Amino acid sequence: MSIKLINGDALTELKKLGDCSIDICIIDPPYFLDTLDSNWSVETNEKRESNSHIKSLNCGMKFSKKQGHSFYTFMTPICSEINRVLKTGGFFLCFSNPRLYHHLALAVENADFELRDTLLWTYKQSQSKAMSMNTQIDRLDTTSEQKETLKKELDGWKTPMLKPCFEMITLAQKSREGTFLNNWLEQHIGLMNTNQRHENGNFPMTILSTVQEENPLTYFSIKKPSKKEKGEYNNHLTVKPVELITHLI
Repeated sequence: MSIKLINGDALTELKKLGDCSIDICIIDPPYFLDTLDSNWSVETNEKRESNSHIKSLNCGMKFSKKQGHSFYTFMTPICSEINRVLKTGGFFLCFSNPRLYHHLALAVENADFELRDTLLWTYKQSQSKAMSMNTQIDRLDTTSEQKETLKKELDGWKTPMLKPCFEMITLAQKSREGTFLNNWLEQHIGLMNTNQRHENGNFPMTILSTVQEENPLTYFSIKKPSKKEKGEYNNHLTVKPVELITHLI
């Protein structure tokens, strides 16, 4: 098997591919949660400009209506190009943050894909982005005693941001030629191989988990990326486990 790596802008490189020329597409695009744009290169990560009212916040803590609009605008032409290059009945899987997933789903559907399902990649190793009110209380024009009283009153009360425990993956399919069987006979794609299961023998599921449950058959368990995957060979900002991508393929 030969492997060809192409380093370039996705939209530019997609336009170089022929119509109906690939079997499957799996992408992990920018989530538009930090600087409201697609500038996510490692080299420029610390230098990017952001809106003044949110620039001091960490990634994942910023909320703006521009995020969803920018994400949809960014993904719409990419989804259209992916639909063009996919073979008839080919699958398109795309990672997304739960809060902006609906914008992705609209972009995918408007690109003439059929939304077949949604997968959840769940995990426990995450950090809450919720903020306490202490910093804002310190800025109030009031006495120190009143500030301390208010801090005690709001101890444990934080901004409405739950601890993230999953990412969403859209499972879309390009329109088929006739029936599923006809499409398979013509393209040899468009069906799901249920013999390719995980070691626990599960039928392919919508939940892909890093959580080790008491009942191992509850979830298809996938570990977080190893240090080798994340460090020595990969400086990508959001590394996905090789086992996860392998299973999706």
